Amino acid sequence: MEGGSGTDRNNGIESEWRFLIDENLSPTIVTELDRRDIAAEYVLDALFEGADDFEDILPYCRQTDTVLVTNKVRDFNATDLSPADHAGIVIVHNKDRPAAEIAAELRRIVATYPNRDAFRGFESAEDWTDE
Repeated sequence: MEGGSGTDRNNGIESEWRFLIDENLSPTIVTELDRRDIAAEYVLDALFEGADDFEDILPYCRQTDTVLVTNKVRDFNATDLSPADHAGIVIVHNKDRPAAEIAAELRRIVATYPNRDAFRGFESAEDWTDE
């Protein structure tokens, strides 16, 4: 299932963004982003069960210019990857939080960066909570 349409709301900023939600997170995050016209896919829908992080997922994200959203802190350590290895990674440290909360943090990232090209690094979703 492919996520949101990425319409040109907010001067087209949302249409530039795509997120791939890793299988260790709730697929409901895709639904929450879709409601806000931010394109997202669940890894099991975009690829297949058991897709390898480095052989399948990261190449897919590079090819589709998609930001990976994952809970795998050890696998995607910022010090072990170069910018050429990925198209951006958001780490969700506490995967048991509500999907709507995680999606809201992703929406804040989209709203804060001036454009998609400005984000090619790493973010922690929890750094974007609304407190």
